[in-house]
Amino acid sequence: MNGIEALRDKLNQLQKMRRHLAYSHDKVAAWWRVDADFDGWNEDQLESLTAFKGRFAEFQDHVAAAMKLIANIEGEDARPFTYVLNYMVQLEIIADMNDWQAVRGLRNTATHG
Repeated sequence: MNGIEALRDKLNQLQKMRRHLAYSHDKVAAWWRVDADFDGWNEDQLESLTAFKGRFAEFQDHVAAAMKLIANIEGEDARPFTYVLNYMVQLEIIADMNDWQAVRGLRNTATHG
């Protein structure tokens, strides 16, 4: 499989993943409050939050993989990942490298504690 085909497959996969992530988001958004008392959450709420967290982490991992594929297809250096992020900013695929890294930090905190 060449790079273009791999990217096409990755983008199709991301579309499906986005639908699943949106579903989990909507379930959590129905009851989430910033000032929520964590001790008051029931098992269904905790399950929905866990699904959202996992789907978000997986989605961001796959977006990063798609960005690496784009960099590779374009003949850009894909290591370290900051090179990929800078290239994505140049292409206007992402607005700001620091925003991506901040969201990645939140993802890592949520996933790894």
